[in-house]
Parts: sequence; structure tokens; C-alpha cells
Amino acid sequence: MAYKSNIPQAGDLLSQSQTDILNNFTALYNVFDVNAGVLKLPINVSGPTTAASTIGLYSKNNTLASPVPALFWRQQNSGTEIDFTTGSNTTTGWCRLPTGLIMKWASGSVTTGSSTTVGLAAGTGVPDITTVVLGSVTPAYSGSSPEGNVFWKSYDNTSGANAVTVSAWKPFSGTVTLNFYVLVMGV
Repeated sequence: MAYKSNIPQAGDLLSQSQTDILNNFTALYNVFDVNAGVLKLPINVSGPTTAASTIGLYSKNNTLASPVPALFWRQQNSGTEIDFTTGSNTTTGWCRLPTGLIMKWASGSVTTGSSTTVGLAAGTGVPDITTVVLGSVTPAYSGSSPEGNVFWKSYDNTSGANAVTVSAWKPFSGTVTLNFYVLVMGV
């Protein structure tokens, strides 16, 4: 039952177009089923064509190895398509904001007086950050805070490495191990 955009016509009798009108309402219901405040969108195979005065919001499968439905936003003139709901909410995770900005995070530990490298989310369908706009390392203190601090040393994206090197220092003698969180934002 396909949607018919030209039903009813001015000369149609209700008895002749009633089935088509019912089918149109059923098709609209299936596309825009609002139930208990939830908007349901059909999963498209590809994104829509957009004109100079329109944008698109639609669902289709993402590009990960195990594709799942995601929301996409397409710019005007069939411009850039941005998947803004795919990501991984794990200890080493990532997401993409509707603007296209990519966020990646991880955690680790490092002993003062040394450095460690922490890998960020990577793999099939996970976008690389080639230009860092914000890089942050935050100590993960719990309970009594150990003496020392962590700092960002470098970011490596050669060959898709997606890794941050973190160093630690302590103002007085001895060493301690510090836990930390890394946040990288970029495009």
C-alpha cells in the first residue's frame, strides 16, 4: 500500500477514494507513529536528497562492522551527512556531536616521573580525529589525593593510532601512581 499524494481529487466521490484515503492515513501513521511521546522513523537505505532550502533528519544503519540504526542529519544541497547518535558509551569510548565534532575519551594510570600511552577508540566505522581542538587530561582522585599531577604530552594519529601520551610529576621525592581521564575533541 503505497502513499498516493494526489488523493482525493476535487471530482472524487468519497465512495471511490475512501480506500485510498484510509491507505494514506495508514502510511502516514507508519512513517510518523507518535506513541507515548516517541517519534518512530523508518530505517532508510540511503540519505535523502536535500535542496538549497531544506535539511534532512532521518534514520539509517551506521557504518560500523555491526550496523545498527542511527539518526543522521544532512546539510542543504545534499551536503555532508552526519551520524550523530552512533558512539560507544564505554570506558574507552567516542561519540560525534551534530556539528560533526568528534569526542573520544579513555582512562589510565601513570607513575610519576614517567609517561604512558593510552589508546583511544578506533576501528571500523569509528572516525579518526585528525585535528585536535581540545585535549584534556584530568587526575582521577578518589579518597585522599596522592601528591602529584598528570599532563598531556602528545597526541598520535599516524596510521590511525589514536593515542594520547600522558606524563606525571611529583614535586617531592618518591613516586606515586596516578589515575587519570583523557578527553580529546576534534575533527
